[in-house]
Amino acid sequence: MKSGNDRTLLDKIAAEVVQRNLTSVAILFFTASKPVAFIGASLLVFFKPILQIVAPSESVFRFIDLMHDRDNVEYLIQSIERQDREHRQGKN
Repeated sequence: MKSGNDRTLLDKIAAEVVQRNLTSVAILFFTASKPVAFIGASLLVFFKPILQIVAPSESVFRFIDLMHDRDNVEYLIQSIERQDREHRQGKN
């Protein structure tokens, strides 16, 4: 993890995932890509046009760069899980 801004970006992405009810799919994708983080990040380049729908280009490029590091992938997974848990508790 490089900075607080990076954590903020990953937390915002996690919030978007939870808000769009993509928690299971995202966790599956990021968990599966963690052992081969470089390939997973390269795959995100393919999905860049879709990602740009929910985030500005500079954030998408930074996100792709962050996903090359397994620690960042793990942080994102944990953030998605935490925010999903908080979201579900808020509904009850």
